[in-house]
Amino acid sequence: MIRLLESQEKVKSRPLYEHCFKEDTKEYIDYYYNHLIRENEVVVNEQDGKIVSAVHLIPKVAIVGNVKTDITYIYAVGTWKKYRQKGYVKEIFQNVLRNMYENMDIFTYLIPSNEENAGIYRTFGFEHVMDR
Repeated sequence: MIRLLESQEKVKSRPLYEHCFKEDTKEYIDYYYNHLIRENEVVVNEQDGKIVSAVHLIPKVAIVGNVKTDITYIYAVGTWKKYRQKGYVKEIFQNVLRNMYENMDIFTYLIPSNEENAGIYRTFGFEHVMDR
């Protein structure tokens, strides 16, 4: 089941975040979960009541030409190792991107954590546009 976590539930995504992003320090993760996540949305795929995949959506403001607009940065895409290759993130992306389309969002973006993951996002219509 795909759903948006309520504010008080967002902390439930932390064990998955720590599992997927081992390179992040405890201090950074503490800061993210204590301060930054408040403004973000966390969309999860639950199977049998357990979060198996999550995508964090960070609201941003962009200036495109002469237009100032709200956009979304897709962050911390992750799945527990034993649940990978089952389409759980695909289901989240289909839901999130459909909602963005229906809301007429101008664009969204993400930054793959490594080149290996970049190919996964091409299947959802993302393209490489620049190096960090």
